[in-house]
Amino acid sequence: MLVLWGLQGGIACAISQAKNQSGRDGFLMGVLLGPIGIIIALCLPKLAPRSVWEWPPAGWYPEPGNPGGRRYWDGHQWAAPPPALPPMPKPYEPDVEVL
Repeated sequence: MLVLWGLQGGIACAISQAKNQSGRDGFLMGVLLGPIGIIIALCLPKLAPRSVWEWPPAGWYPEPGNPGGRRYWDGHQWAAPPPALPPMPKPYEPDVEVL
């Protein structure tokens, strides 16, 4: 009897995992509900796979659309672009001529 429960739980667990559902829940359905639990596991919809995606680490990255430019990524968003630099002042020209 225990072997049959374990077998039904294992079948329901395998079906649940193939559908990206919790294998533990499938196992419990198979053990507690027997053949009905297996049928329920077969009727459950397949879930989209869980992706383990993380943001890239903080740092300086090439700026798209600006060859040679770089922008800072703080780990969650791009830093604001720096303001444009003001024009360079004229070089100093002394008023007195040196001999």
